[in-house]
Amino acid sequence: MSNLDASPGRDDEPIVDPAERKNVLMRLGLWEDQPFPELDQLAGLVIKDALHHLPALAAPREAPVALLCVINFIKDDHQYFAGWYATPGFADAVGVSVSGRHEERFMELKDGWCVITVGRSKALPLGDVYAWASAASNGAIYKIGARAYLGAQLVDPATNVIFGTVAIVSQTQTPWGTPGVELIKRHARRIAHAICAPQGSSTSAS
Repeated sequence: MSNLDASPGRDDEPIVDPAERKNVLMRLGLWEDQPFPELDQLAGLVIKDALHHLPALAAPREAPVALLCVINFIKDDHQYFAGWYATPGFADAVGVSVSGRHEERFMELKDGWCVITVGRSKALPLGDVYAWASAASNGAIYKIGARAYLGAQLVDPATNVIFGTVAIVSQTQTPWGTPGVELIKRHARRIAHAICAPQGSSTSAS
């Protein structure tokens, strides 16, 4: 049950020095704000896996499931979604693009839940973001219609530094449960490996 503990009063103190996170992002070539097609593709795979395998998303619905997956890096004064994939239903509901235009990928540090996630040692599943104490002032609720959140940390295996998050946002209440937590943790490990693998990729600094 520890992985499902989303209590805001526990395990939410930063466990990584922001300077260390910045060093890792700079080493990986991810400090500058720019989208990466490879990360967009990985975000799309997370959505595809969630739609196919999460019981919470399989229930009969009157409208298509509205989901957004982001691969998010926390900078000095903002967040940037270097990976982005939104389902058409999500995009249509809030007037954003499926592929994520550059200007859509920014978010203030006070908004969303990824800044909290990078300060935890475990995944953050929020089936209803209104249950979070600061929901009333969270801009993600109004900007992208967030009603549920599921995020996990991206960890650099060379330094054990948390350098970002992968997160799914739903526009409806979503009881993620253990399947959701395991899914997002599995993808976080795969995405971190893809970014940090010694052989590199086009997302790495050359």
